[in-house]
Amino acid sequence: MKDTNLQKEEESGDDVVFEELNPEGEEFSEKEKQKNAKNKLVDKFEEKIERLEKEKNEYLAGWQRVQADYKNREREIEEWRKDMAKFANANLVRDILPVLDGYDMARSNKEGWESVDQNWRVGVEYLFSQLLKVLEGNGVQTFANEGEKYDPSLHEAIETLKVEEKEKNDTIINVLQKGYKIGERILRPARVKVGHYED
Repeated sequence: MKDTNLQKEEESGDDVVFEELNPEGEEFSEKEKQKNAKNKLVDKFEEKIERLEKEKNEYLAGWQRVQADYKNREREIEEWRKDMAKFANANLVRDILPVLDGYDMARSNKEGWESVDQNWRVGVEYLFSQLLKVLEGNGVQTFANEGEKYDPSLHEAIETLKVEEKEKNDTIINVLQKGYKIGERILRPARVKVGHYED
């Protein structure tokens, strides 16, 4: 009696051809026919398994690529959201800059600043420090200090001043207006006076 799978394979009409005669031209016995048929089916199933394995690996690789692309896209979207959150208030911060400049100008006049009632001055300094903390908490940073190297991508040179020391060439001699940035994005360049050394 034939194996059920063997019988189904034969009935399916697939391209399995069973040899009826051996190489000497004699007819195979029923047992030999079944053995021959099983060997042919085994070969055919092995080919199918190999083909299916290959297809499975191709589908798996494709799925893994899609999954990696999806994760990368999620990461990009998250970075974009962070950037948008960071820069969403850039216009608001720009509107606040004149207030910060006004405070800096008031403090730069030491004689006038110290002639004001101390309690009032301490209160204003406290409020200003709170405002700076809020801005810093939102990623806003100030930059430009005297003695730093002049960088045209960060600083706007308002004037060049002749200096006697060579090491002060292209350094900031005086900060007229602080610069502000969020992360690497410049909200406003610093306005500075730059040293220039001549031999």
